[in-house]
Amino acid sequence: MRSLYYDTCDCQAYIDKIVGQPARIKLRVRAYASQPDANSPIRVELKTRQGSLVKKYSTLLELDRYQRWRRAPDRVSAADPVLIEFRRLCLLRLLQPNVLVDYHRQAWQAKDDPKLRITFDRNLRYAAANILFPHSPHFRPANNRGVLLEIKTTAQPPAWLRKILASLELPSCPHSKYANGVEQSLISRFG
Repeated sequence: MRSLYYDTCDCQAYIDKIVGQPARIKLRVRAYASQPDANSPIRVELKTRQGSLVKKYSTLLELDRYQRWRRAPDRVSAADPVLIEFRRLCLLRLLQPNVLVDYHRQAWQAKDDPKLRITFDRNLRYAAANILFPHSPHFRPANNRGVLLEIKTTAQPPAWLRKILASLELPSCPHSKYANGVEQSLISRFG
């Protein structure tokens, strides 16, 4: 899995994340393969945060349509509200792609709760990049080489899951792949 994040040239989205700005928006393009694959769609996403309320808006594009959209976004996005808003925000805020995050994800969907997903991300690595599939990106491995467990739900996790987490004594901590990507692929070049 691979995500290309957009930000201003001075990394304002990163700064907003670090200082805890309660209202934020994140733009990214996500591929489910590490190389261009006509059978693997590309997801264009807008992720908004208002305090603790997070909403994600996305659209799927086939590889050839994604490549056309990259070259001529105004012609391809005419009927898609996510692509229209993505382009509008890029123009309004002068956003451009800057960080590529690559990792292996194992995802599980609860059979009895369609709103509950558990993901395990490993082998995270980051690169400064302006395209989703660069020829030879200079990836830096994540400082923490463990496994990132994410529980995604719109409600309180079920009792069985809370019990498992309590028995494992897993710490709960915020993690931003984008913020880590900025720190390890952009800022570390100057430190």
